[in-house]
Amino acid sequence: MNKKLFFGMFAAAGMLLATSCSNDELDAVQSGNEAQVTFSLATEGGIATRVISDGTGADILYYAIYNADKELITTISGSENGLLTKKSAFSEGSKTETVKVTLAKGQEYTAVFWAQNSECKAYTVSAEEKMLKVAMDYEGNNNDETRDAFFKAETFKVTGNADINVELKRPFAQINVGVTKADWDAAVESGVDITESKVVIKNAANSINLLDGTVSGEEEVTYDFSTIPAKFTEVETLAVDVNGDGTVGDDEKYKYLSMSYILTGADKTTLEADGLQFTFKSGTNQKIVFDEGLHAVPVQRNWRTNILGKLLTGEIDFTIVINPIYDNDYNYPEFKDVTNGVRYDAATKTYYLYSAAGLKWVAAQTNENNNNFAGYTVKLTSDVDLKNEPWTPIGQTNIFKGIFDGGNNTISNLIVSGDNTNVGLFGNVNGTIKNVKLLNIYISGSHYAGGIVGYIYGSIENCHVDGGKIKVSVKDNDNGDKTGGIVGYVGEGNYTLSGNSVKNLKIEAYRDIAGIAGCIQTNVKVENNTVDNVTVTANMLQDGGKTATDANAAEIVGRNIANADLSTNTYNNVTVNVYAINNGVATAGSQEGILYAINNNASTINLTKGTYSLPSAAASKTLTISGTKETKISVTSGLSYASGANVTFKGLTIQSEPEGAGYSNGFASVKKTTFNNCVIDGTLGLYSSCEFNNCEFNIEGNYYNVWTWG
Repeated sequence: MNKKLFFGMFAAAGMLLATSCSNDELDAVQSGNEAQVTFSLATEGGIATRVISDGTGADILYYAIYNADKELITTISGSENGLLTKKSAFSEGSKTETVKVTLAKGQEYTAVFWAQNSECKAYTVSAEEKMLKVAMDYEGNNNDETRDAFFKAETFKVTGNADINVELKRPFAQINVGVTKADWDAAVESGVDITESKVVIKNAANSINLLDGTVSGEEEVTYDFSTIPAKFTEVETLAVDVNGDGTVGDDEKYKYLSMSYILTGADKTTLEADGLQFTFKSGTNQKIVFDEGLHAVPVQRNWRTNILGKLLTGEIDFTIVINPIYDNDYNYPEFKDVTNGVRYDAATKTYYLYSAAGLKWVAAQTNENNNNFAGYTVKLTSDVDLKNEPWTPIGQTNIFKGIFDGGNNTISNLIVSGDNTNVGLFGNVNGTIKNVKLLNIYISGSHYAGGIVGYIYGSIENCHVDGGKIKVSVKDNDNGDKTGGIVGYVGEGNYTLSGNSVKNLKIEAYRDIAGIAGCIQTNVKVENNTVDNVTVTANMLQDGGKTATDANAAEIVGRNIANADLSTNTYNNVTVNVYAINNGVATAGSQEGILYAINNNASTINLTKGTYSLPSAAASKTLTISGTKETKISVTSGLSYASGANVTFKGLTIQSEPEGAGYSNGFASVKKTTFNNCVIDGTLGLYSSCEFNNCEFNIEGNYYNVWTWG
């Protein structure tokens, strides 16, 4: 263990009696069955050269004792609701202290310690049931060394008098910025002498439970301008063993520009693309803002993250190093330019895309170079306009197996032409796609088509398609199916379609078609998706199409093999059209569908819910048209051109002349009309032989129910 960066071991002792124990425990203590526990909190080693936040600023100690059930002991003499305080601790810059506790033998306890600078008002310490809580107030200045603080929860069992060493560590990450001497000197020569710095950090935790080390809360942190460490009375140098050889050479010493703290968890995390911004100000109020390239800066509890290099002049050229306070150094590799529009971060195994060229590179890597990106993340960092140029889907010929994160950026004017299978922004995926926005798309193919992806074994989250058309046609007397606004087909597995939306889109295929997904296999969940202003058309009358009985056309999911619960999904202004003929029986959901059916010699047309009219194509045809009372069809309103038709209506609502209009809009001229179990609204004007069976007539006043002629 590297000791030179230790805050150190620290011992806690203060007479306390665990009076919240059971009566038997208390009797044992009072009868002499007690033991004295001394906590030694001491520093090991030293710091070779002084650096900011060297651990010498702590001068007050807070602590509390919890029983085996992690319940706060509140009745300790000298405590305030269980919280004990030792002022003037770590006297004269010492990094050691001791406190003593008298506790019952045979019992398990947890002692929780917090040490800080008494002048710092950023922390509020409170002893609560199941936690010793510290709330962190980020308001204040950058480069504030008084914020340095330390904690530890030590669990132990009392078997007799004991000395326990407790090593306290920082609950936050320290983020530092340093520039090369050459960069500093060049800035000064150009008239920019940096004197102050500030930092903005997004999504920082603001509370920690010292009992278990968990952090909570989230806020944007702004540390305001204050003097940079390099301008302190005792000039600070940011020394970092960048090359990991165990020594710090002259070329590894940097001018110290910024030091700040962020409360973090125990595991390493990263600040994303817009999560960190530094501003450096000169004495003449000139400002340099630095945030470019900071796309995945690592932070970890009790580690220093050092951003080093040439930052003030010329091109940004920097190295990011995460350096632990107590452990061996870890050098964070800098971003590497892969090609135009693509940068790679080896630490997080993430490719960052900055342009259309970067997006095309991913497609070429997958389709041409057999790079499936398994184990890697690909993240889009800006909007991309594909300019209606032909697009080859990522994973068209090979499978994309990584994670694609659109970063909530918009990809516009996507065009996929031809009659290929597996079409969309992505073709064939075995991975995760999230946070993608598509605007104005046109996609055509023959099988497995979606705005986001054609075929996937994986999840799709928070993806959105707005505007355009997806059309899938039968090829070689097969396929033409599994088409959705988001995805064509989702394979079997514990996958989720969640938080996606489709709007202002026309979708057409042979069958297995819907606003979100054409077909989903078993175990797939479909949750909180929305479809708005979308037309879904199952055109089963395509030339060469197979005869099928089920269109599987719907608002959310077409073929729901998973039998997924769709109740959390919503849709509005969605039209589902089905054009299909099976043994002369057609199913239609639009006026166009009726025309398809008649022109393809259907003898029976079943209409879905909607409003229709008898077209001129019905002339000289013998037809049966059926539906429900929510299916409305007009047979008058000037439809005299349907001459010679022999039409039977079943179960529909017949819309005729408005009440009182008589036959002013003309008669329907047909050979014969038969109405079975229909509802007749208004006055029905017919030039034909008529037959009514079990019909309901809805008209009020002194008007005819039926007016016939001829």
